[in-house]
Amino acid sequence: MFFLPLIVPLFAAAPARGSFGRVDIDETLEFLSARKDVLLLDVRRPDEWYGFTGHLEGAVLIPLDQLERRLGELEHHLGKPVLVYCRTGRRSDAAAAFLAGHGHTALNMLGGIVEWRSRGLPVVHDGAPPGE
Repeated sequence: MFFLPLIVPLFAAAPARGSFGRVDIDETLEFLSARKDVLLLDVRRPDEWYGFTGHLEGAVLIPLDQLERRLGELEHHLGKPVLVYCRTGRRSDAAAAFLAGHGHTALNMLGGIVEWRSRGLPVVHDGAPPGE
């Protein structure tokens, strides 16, 4: 008897709506190349977004402490995956779980932007926040 492994692209489809998952940097890169409808959500503070570490290109900033009251801003993205990140993955884990509890398909990027940058992956620097 022999076994033929079933090979299915890991992230060809997003997890079910209202679900929560965790992905490492390699899985994140695969997912981003397979899906073009992903919302990148940065839940760090504005000083982190505009600071030395920068942010991922195309990301939207909603700090974790503002996520509950700004949830309506993400309503248009229900049914599409939301990839959440922060500095190291702790705040984004909480944010992804919160979003999943509100019907979103949310993935937490493990290691956060610290791990992303340690791999030499690109970030964007937008300068100072508005009003400074």
